[in-house]
Amino acid sequence: GSTSDPYATYAVRPALPRRRIVQFSEAGQPESWPATNALTIQEDGDEITALMPKGSFVYILCRRHCYRLTFQEDPLTDGFVFFVNGSGGVNKRCWVLVDGTAYLMDEAGCYAFTGGQDVEEISAPIQDLFETGPARKGQAYKIHWQAARWFHASYDPGQKVVRWFVALSGQGLPRHALCYDLARRAWWVEEFPFPVGASCVFRLSRESRVALGAPAGSVYLMSQGVLDLADPQTGTVRGFATSASPLT
Repeated sequence: GSTSDPYATYAVRPALPRRRIVQFSEAGQPESWPATNALTIQEDGDEITALMPKGSFVYILCRRHCYRLTFQEDPLTDGFVFFVNGSGGVNKRCWVLVDGTAYLMDEAGCYAFTGGQDVEEISAPIQDLFETGPARKGQAYKIHWQAARWFHASYDPGQKVVRWFVALSGQGLPRHALCYDLARRAWWVEEFPFPVGASCVFRLSRESRVALGAPAGSVYLMSQGVLDLADPQTGTVRGFATSASPLT
């Protein structure tokens, strides 16, 4: 064979049959992965993208399917995997838990999941962003699914808003956030002047806050300081709306 390209980006992936296997370590031994500690998920033509703990179950998320793993003593002796529904997850970072409800995003849209077989589709107002194929006339933005590995989600407890950070219009990294207000059940899209590679919730002065990871090791705090990263020295941040577009 030929030599590898030293500047190429690549990954070593398991064989196709092993991509339907969930492996686990022993309790207290997070770095020990015996080959026998594995459960096989039924073949459905899909690929596992994430695991999500919720309540007393572990949910196995695929791109278009969801399974539930349950056991009493040992997954190898009394572990069972059950099909739940036909919704899945984009990756391991695109779900959040809020008061017992999971909010997830897959390639078909965003939805709320309480644990049963039914899910509540919540992204109807922005469903055009999830459409595949060429953009329709007058459609300015669509989700760039080739960059889905970098998508992530966060929940802001102060605002009660779930944000899914995605790449739009062919961008390689997330610079937009699909925002869902849980109280008002309203959607809007936020745009950032830099790529947001990660987000997390942490405690600051006894308050839960959202931090954003930006280029060059910068970290930004949501809802802190000037409005939406605007500079009050270069213009006003308050006024009356005279017109609107899908993103402004």
